[in-house]
Amino acid sequence: MLTEGFNFEPSVMNEKPEIGIVSQLKNRLPTGLINESINLESFIAEAKIEIESKGYYIAKKLITQDWYNSCREQSIKYFDGLNSNTNDLPTALRGSICAGMADSLGYEKNKAWHIYRYCGFRWNRPNQDLVKIIKTSHSLSRIRNVIYGTSEDYGDFIEENNFFTYTSLSLYPLKGGFLNKHIDFKRSWNIQPMIHFKVELTHKGQDYKEGGFYITDKLNRLICVSDLVRPTDVIFFEGSQPHEIAPIGDGDYGRMAFFEIPASVTPASRECIYAGDGYSFPKKILSKLLTKIP
Repeated sequence: MLTEGFNFEPSVMNEKPEIGIVSQLKNRLPTGLINESINLESFIAEAKIEIESKGYYIAKKLITQDWYNSCREQSIKYFDGLNSNTNDLPTALRGSICAGMADSLGYEKNKAWHIYRYCGFRWNRPNQDLVKIIKTSHSLSRIRNVIYGTSEDYGDFIEENNFFTYTSLSLYPLKGGFLNKHIDFKRSWNIQPMIHFKVELTHKGQDYKEGGFYITDKLNRLICVSDLVRPTDVIFFEGSQPHEIAPIGDGDYGRMAFFEIPASVTPASRECIYAGDGYSFPKKILSKLLTKIP
């Protein structure tokens, strides 16, 4: 997904994180999420170096097994409960986001992608069927921010530049789910390439036979990350590196994964024209029409 332009103010990627920042981050993470054997300061420093040199980093066994199992179970149960009639679903969300919009579950099959996609926004009450996934996504976004070099809560709320983040849970279905190769970056943004993370909840060779997540690294090597990732691992990568989901083959499940998308709301969606008492009837009608114009 190509996100809208926004203004990060990152530190230098290879700088070692300040101990105070890491301590604050650790205190904000839910108990039981991160494997106790992980030294967050060392992990973040290593992630910065690996992302700087290769464009991606796989954090092995970052999440505890019990926590991961809960997320996987929620995802499988959620998608198993879908109505098989895809005509009942709206188009999967990709593109402009309006502040205050409802969470969405959509489906799309076209030349660019074939996907079921749930999008959850922080301004809505969390979907109780996916509460563990949403909590995990928010927490890993904080870790991503510290790796990137911005404040750990950046994107928790809508920032002054309209930047925010939201949770995306996707299912690329068996026998053809895919996402075309793309990058999430424009040089005209004049910022350091953003960092994404992904948590794969189904796995190549276990849940599906072919396809998966591929990235072209900074040495121009095509890497099948899904071949390298195991349960409890987390993928971090620069959005400026070409990446794709190759067509998913046969198996028991398709490819399920989630991440926290950096995005921005449309400026018009944050504007409000007051049309209350004291307005004439024609002015009220005009005001209501104006608020519906994107």
